[in-house]
Amino acid sequence: MSTKRDKTGKFIKGHKPPKLWRAKHRQFMSGKKCSVETKKKMSLAKKGKMPKNIKQFAGWNKGKHGFNGGSKHYNWKGGLTNISLIIRHSLKYKEWRTKVFKRDNYVCLMCSKKGGYLEADHIIWFSKIINKLVNRYGIKNLFQRAMKSRMLWSIKNGRTLCLPCHKTTFIWLE
Repeated sequence: MSTKRDKTGKFIKGHKPPKLWRAKHRQFMSGKKCSVETKKKMSLAKKGKMPKNIKQFAGWNKGKHGFNGGSKHYNWKGGLTNISLIIRHSLKYKEWRTKVFKRDNYVCLMCSKKGGYLEADHIIWFSKIINKLVNRYGIKNLFQRAMKSRMLWSIKNGRTLCLPCHKTTFIWLE
């Protein structure tokens, strides 16, 4: 943007003032306190522009005609979420990961890299454990069964790996 001024010397809208002017103005205004009168003027200028109660405003899609969300969406599958996603986002899974990381002192067990992006890997694969639970008990109450599974939450079944090392494991190679 160029720095253009009108006949009176004011900056024209849409054009930035020069860097030197901005630096001097910032230095001049820093630390200045506004008077009570100025604060009242600023308050009056904002009145009517800000919402009094944000909760009264509905979501962007409320009352829209033809909105296809939830069960009306073309790709709706009855509210099903992949069981592995539910388990991996559970508090128990996050606690298990933290325990594995702490036990391994936040060090990759393959390359000895400390810190960075680390992943908690199940030595006996997560998917195999879930499949065993499905085969043994069926899909009904699978989440509750998985939460009680000793093999899934055993810290001995976990190891800390960095992403490059994790990609060299058998599960990634299949």
